[in-house]
Amino acid sequence: MTTAPSASMLCVAALGMIAGLVPSLDWRPGTVTLETPMRLPAASQYLVGAEARRADTVLSGHTTESEAPEVDGWLRRLPPGGREGALRLILNHPAPMLRQRWLRVLFVQWTAASRPEALRAALAVGSPSLRLAALDAVLESWGERDARGAMTYALTLTDPMQQSYVMARLLERLAQSEPEVGVAWAVALKDPFQRSKALEQVAKARVLRDPLACLKWGRRVEDASERRVILGFAVAHLSQREPMRAFDAAMEEPDTVSRRELLTVAFQNVSFAHLPTALTWLRTHQAKLDVTLQPALRVLGATLANDRVQAAQLPLLAG
Repeated sequence: MTTAPSASMLCVAALGMIAGLVPSLDWRPGTVTLETPMRLPAASQYLVGAEARRADTVLSGHTTESEAPEVDGWLRRLPPGGREGALRLILNHPAPMLRQRWLRVLFVQWTAASRPEALRAALAVGSPSLRLAALDAVLESWGERDARGAMTYALTLTDPMQQSYVMARLLERLAQSEPEVGVAWAVALKDPFQRSKALEQVAKARVLRDPLACLKWGRRVEDASERRVILGFAVAHLSQREPMRAFDAAMEEPDTVSRRELLTVAFQNVSFAHLPTALTWLRTHQAKLDVTLQPALRVLGATLANDRVQAAQLPLLAG
């Protein structure tokens, strides 16, 4: 009678066969060594390949707004080798708002990693509007780290529309973080049109931060047209929050043309929202009324004629 081999005998036999087939390896437990070392590719190669393979699934022409946050995260994690491919995918996406959104995400990250490469890629975008969006993102990221450098570069742009747009955006951000620096840059611009637009952007940002400080700054500006721009924003903002102060500020303007325009702005805002307040100010300032109030009074008359609800309150006010 033949006895079946045991499991331990079979295991030993199998190991012996393996040892005979692979003489260069020691089959016994211990350190395994090879005559020729195996070279494994760097992990970054796998990551780049994985991101490239995922690109069409993460961002395609079918990607919707609900998937936008996922694309945002993917763009922020992109390795350097994946940025140009991602840019092509963004530019080919059919939704304008999503293109604008993803261009900003991509170029902010790109600029932080390599500003020269980001600038080259932004300026190479074919569509003028998308090129402007990409350039704006580059300069926004640059300006957060080096506002002076970003402003200096913006002044070298040869396209007037590009220069005007990015300068206005840079000054608006600078006015929010460093108001005095923003004012200094705006005033230093040589071109009258650029300076006027720059002052407008600075005034917009500054009036939200501190309308009274904006009012004081405007009064120090010597050029009458530039002063009207700055004071116009200050008076318009004050008329929504402190209407009496807005009227007083407009009336104190020494330049006749500016005073007429500022009073008109104040009455337009206040009369529309609260007509009795405008009439109360008129009654308490009768001795100071002059010809510059004529446009403002026309605004007031139009409000009285067209707003019956507010006009009905006037007898109560008179009493």
